[in-house]
Amino acid sequence: MINVLTKNIENRNQVEFVSLEQMVPQDHLLRQIDAAIDFNKVYEFVEDLCCKDNGRPSIDPVVLFKIVLLQHIYGIRSLRRTLEEIRMNMAYRWFIGYPLNEQVPHFSTVSYNFKHRFNTASVEYIFRSLGRVYICGRAKIPQNRKVDRWVFRCRVCSTLWKLKISLYSQKSYILGR
Repeated sequence: MINVLTKNIENRNQVEFVSLEQMVPQDHLLRQIDAAIDFNKVYEFVEDLCCKDNGRPSIDPVVLFKIVLLQHIYGIRSLRRTLEEIRMNMAYRWFIGYPLNEQVPHFSTVSYNFKHRFNTASVEYIFRSLGRVYICGRAKIPQNRKVDRWVFRCRVCSTLWKLKISLYSQKSYILGR
């Protein structure tokens, strides 16, 4: 009698060398967002909010903004849950620039920064200056702009803004579609 039942041998403790760059597909949504938005502009704005010569090292402000962006793009209801998802999802880790062996920031640290360090005006300014990120109702764009099969509706719950994220391929951006 032939045994056709194959049992999988669990290899959970196997050590492997992997690159997050290889694990995230080239056509992934987060790769499109990362290519479309110049996050380096965040540094220009927050340099006055950070003390350069004392205190403990801060969390990269770009990481803080990317975490909030992830939360609203994927509709995750709480910051705590967002950071749990980042801890487990390789694409999210790739997006914020954290390798698998690095601990993600604690949710209270991210929350504190947006409550006490960045005020409403500063967050609005940063999102406006990111390039293709628009605040609905304050910019003259259609409410539901379709981009490469995606329509984004994001809300920053703490400040009750509605963010509109529009990613353009070069062709559609040039043609004005």
